[in-house]
Amino acid sequence: MVTCVQCGCGFQPVTTGARYCSKDCRSAALRRRIRVTCRVCGTRFETVPSRLSSARGKYCSRECSGRGRRATTTAKCAACGRVFTPKKRRQRYCSLSCSAAAQRVRIERTCAHCGQPFQEIPARIRNGRGKFCSQTCKYAARMLQITNACDHCGKVFTRDPSKSSRYNNSFCSFKCYAEHGRKLKTCITCGKQFVTTRCKDRSFCSYGCMGRAKWDRENRQCEVCHKSFWVATGQAAKGYGRYCSFRCFLQSRGVTNIEAAVAAELERRNIKFEREVKISRYHLDFLLPQWDAVIECDGAFWHSSDQARERDARKDKYLTERGLIVFRLTSTQIEESLTDCIDRIVNMLES
Repeated sequence: MVTCVQCGCGFQPVTTGARYCSKDCRSAALRRRIRVTCRVCGTRFETVPSRLSSARGKYCSRECSGRGRRATTTAKCAACGRVFTPKKRRQRYCSLSCSAAAQRVRIERTCAHCGQPFQEIPARIRNGRGKFCSQTCKYAARMLQITNACDHCGKVFTRDPSKSSRYNNSFCSFKCYAEHGRKLKTCITCGKQFVTTRCKDRSFCSYGCMGRAKWDRENRQCEVCHKSFWVATGQAAKGYGRYCSFRCFLQSRGVTNIEAAVAAELERRNIKFEREVKISRYHLDFLLPQWDAVIECDGAFWHSSDQARERDARKDKYLTERGLIVFRLTSTQIEESLTDCIDRIVNMLES
């Protein structure tokens, strides 16, 4: 239920963000006026309540709005350092005298072509210019050519500095660049050998073989649970298809040091538990079936960031809503006082 802004009665909104229970209440709210005081000139004027949250409800006219916005904006003069109120956007100087003084300032530079020292104004340096002492040096630097030998055909070629990074500056043309990367590969599907380039590094000799690798299936045996499952031929040729599920993949990686310590402590106390149990899209480190409890082992590397904490909170909320009790043990707690942590968990579950 939502309360109407105009009449105060409760109603069930049809759309998200509805504020009025009917069109009449909305029209009445739009016709209603309140008297406020202009922040610049102090004149009392009427406005709609919905405009109070924006700048339109603070000033009586556009002139006062402009004066008010200029009054609240301050800048620091780039020449004298005095704080002033700018009259235009991106105004950098407080007066014409400061602007003229800034134009007279010169900075010592070295020409990128002839190496001679020269002076340049700061504005041209800020804009990325001021690299050459004259137009002659500027155009002469553009006309320079880089000479190199092609790594593929051995031909000596010249190139502009602006295009020096093209083809890694080691090939005279795109053809040599592509030919240099040619290599002989074996098709994953039919075993036929074909030539591929660095631009088109393919794994199949044709689209037909690519389609068969995508849709053909072969039977594999999981390396963990030894269950038979089907996997695409192309994926199997690339080294995938070793495990039947993500749970088996997690089990294949083995347990961490803190998980091994918790498992040893639970076995010493003869507490039955299950590892890597999947509930929906979450995998549980330890599930205690007799109490419907979960123990999560949080390593400092994977669970210390803000994003990891938010992810763990969503997981805890999901498990709690389904009647499970979640306990989280950090790596520090497990390494320093594992026995005390398990004692507290058992006492809480048995009480």
